[in-house]
Amino acid sequence: AERSTILREMEEVERNNEEAVFDRLHESAYQGTPLGRTILGPEENIRAITRDDLVNFVQTHYTAPRMIVVGAGAVSHQQLTQLAEKSFGSLPSKAATPISKLPCKYTGSDILVQNDDLGLTHVAIAVQGVGWAHPDALTLMVMQSIVGSWDRNAVGARHVSSKLAGEITRYDLARSFKSFNTCYTDTGLVGCYAVTQRQDEHTLDELVYSIENEWVR
Repeated sequence: AERSTILREMEEVERNNEEAVFDRLHESAYQGTPLGRTILGPEENIRAITRDDLVNFVQTHYTAPRMIVVGAGAVSHQQLTQLAEKSFGSLPSKAATPISKLPCKYTGSDILVQNDDLGLTHVAIAVQGVGWAHPDALTLMVMQSIVGSWDRNAVGARHVSSKLAGEITRYDLARSFKSFNTCYTDTGLVGCYAVTQRQDEHTLDELVYSIENEWVR
């Protein structure tokens, strides 16, 4: 039953254009690394997974050193410690199988998918960002806010303060965009996701140019 539920979730994700585009973006940016894989994984893995696979996963990853217990509110440290010991004291301290941490190396590349049935072009463009602990993480968050987001169907769309929004409105380059800054442990992606009704190559080039120009101005 759970297997069929996951397969239905996968179909729903693929029908969500934004989700599908960001999956392809990570697949392109982090080729051959864990970050390049989707959360649900490939369909063949879901269909082939066994009970032994699940048991091994739990025994490998659900260990005491990989967990944190947090208390909030009117609870004493002693009470929290007792509850944690009662609930999690039997957890193993070592993984059943050694965990290999693969480096998630960024690779500049692109993926182009043509689907004439959509009627809209979905574009995600990004550059390598930084991890959460990097000194520039907050700077990139501010940059994300400055670039902002815009949707022409929103109230006051023609009067937002974003310079990029003004550029896109003036030349009718897209119907919406939003900037993003995704941070992981030691890497990240800084970029912009846009949806446009225009499909000619010149307009798409102008859209990408406007986004990149906003980043470097």
